[in-house]
Amino acid sequence: MKASADRAAEYWDNYYRLPRVLENLIESKLLGEHERLQVELHYSFLSGYVHATGHAYSLLRPRWNPPPEPPHYDHYVSELTVLYVVRLAAEELRHLATAYGRPPAVTVGGWPTIERQLRQADAVSSHFWFLGKSGPHVYDRVMSVDDEMFDNARDGETVFSMMTLDYRSLTATQIRYDPNPLQRLVRMHSDHTEMATRTTYRSPFPRADARFR
Repeated sequence: MKASADRAAEYWDNYYRLPRVLENLIESKLLGEHERLQVELHYSFLSGYVHATGHAYSLLRPRWNPPPEPPHYDHYVSELTVLYVVRLAAEELRHLATAYGRPPAVTVGGWPTIERQLRQADAVSSHFWFLGKSGPHVYDRVMSVDDEMFDNARDGETVFSMMTLDYRSLTATQIRYDPNPLQRLVRMHSDHTEMATRTTYRSPFPRADARFR
């Protein structure tokens, strides 16, 4: 039994630990380096629910007057779940199409319809910024301007005397990736104004209950 357990542990270490999985995905050209960061971040976030940590489940509750039990339905948790399904399914289908295109090639019936649906999936999930062609949202750029300006102010210059950065001018390395996907999604549903940096974000999908989360 000990020998069997040792073999199972060795097999797990060699094939199923996150660093090994990521190495295999990159080697297979299924992930780029930037997507690797995204997968690590979301893996860590979701692991909090797999292992039922108190901190992770506290995120499901409103900040003000939280109920004694998590609510049966929450818009933000529901939206986050749907976004995960859409992004992962879209990428899976694209990788499947790539595999079918290799010799011996296989023709997939109705693929133009699937392609159209994939474009629709990209459009409705682009604000999630997770895998594939999705990119940073205006929200991420505005928040990154705040971070960038406050970081620069530590070198002796006050934020109030600085010229406000144009969020559209930020490079890819200047745009911060929020480590909490759920909290980011909630904040994207409400407007934001930072008086010191003079930045403003107007949510394209505002919800009145976002400020209570």
